Amino acid sequence: MTARPKLTIGMPVRNAADTVAAALDALLAQTHGDFRLIVSDNASTDDTGGICRAYAAREPRVDYVRQERDLDQIGNFRFVLMAADTPYFMWACGDDIWDPTFVEKNLAVLESDPSIGACVSRVRFESGGAFCHDSPSTFPLLGTPRDNIAAYLADLSDNTRVFGIFRRQHLVDSYPDRMFFGWDYALVAGTLRFGTHHVVDEALLTRDLTPPAYYYSRIAGDNPAAIDRVFHLLPLTRYLVAHTRIPMDFGMAGALLRMNLRAHLWYARIRWPRYGRILDALAVPFRDHA
Repeated sequence: MTARPKLTIGMPVRNAADTVAAALDALLAQTHGDFRLIVSDNASTDDTGGICRAYAAREPRVDYVRQERDLDQIGNFRFVLMAADTPYFMWACGDDIWDPTFVEKNLAVLESDPSIGACVSRVRFESGGAFCHDSPSTFPLLGTPRDNIAAYLADLSDNTRVFGIFRRQHLVDSYPDRMFFGWDYALVAGTLRFGTHHVVDEALLTRDLTPPAYYYSRIAGDNPAAIDRVFHLLPLTRYLVAHTRIPMDFGMAGALLRMNLRAHLWYARIRWPRYGRILDALAVPFRDHA
C-alpha cells in the first residue's frame, strides 16, 4: 500500500453485528486494495464494535472509531467524510456486498477524465438472500449541470448512486448543514454542479432492501413541521433553492414541482389510501405529460 492512498472508504454503521463482517470482507477483498477504510460505529448496542475492533487490530487499512453518542445518519455519514483526506471517497453500508472489482472499475472511470464527478455500478437489491430487483436509480448523467440535476430530481427512487465513488471535495462542498428528509438527495444534486456521473454497466454492488416502514418513520422523525410531513420533500426543495443554489429557471422549477407531487402521491397511497386513490384518479390525464 502506498503512503497515501487515492481512495477513502467510509463505513457509518450502527447495530450491524449480523452483517458487518461480510461487508468488511467484501471490501478488503477488492482487486484495487490501496485504500483507507474508516469505520464509524454510531453508539451501537450490539457486538458491532467488537467485530470491527478485531478487523482493525489485524488489518492496517481499517481505522475503527466508536461514537459515544448517536450522531444520527447525517452526522455519522459526515464524520467519515470529513475524516478522509484522499482525492476520492465512497460510503459503504455495513449490510452491503461488493463485487471484488467494484473499486477498480469505478475508480478507473474517474481517473480517466477529470470532468467526471462520480461513478457507480449497476446495483441489485436482495431481501433475505433472494433477488428482488435492480436499482432504477443508477443511470448516467452526462449533460450540463442544469440538465443533470433536473434529470436526477425526476427519478429519485432509492438514491443508490450515493454509494458510488466521488471526488471527495465535491461531497465536502455539497454536504447539507442540517437534517431533513432527503438530505442525501440534496447532497447528490449538489455534486452535479461540479461534474458528470457515469455508470459501470455491470451489477457490482448488492444491497439489502430496506422495508418501506423505515422511510415512513424517517419522514415523521426528520420533518417536525406538519406541512413538511404531508409534502415531505419540501425541506429538500427549500434547501436546494436556498443553499445548494442549483441552476434555476422555469424548467427547473417545473422539475421541483413534479418531484414534490410525485413524492406526495407515493406517500398518500400508503398513509391515506382513500385520499391516494383520489389523487391517482386526478393524476391520470397528466401522467403522459409529467
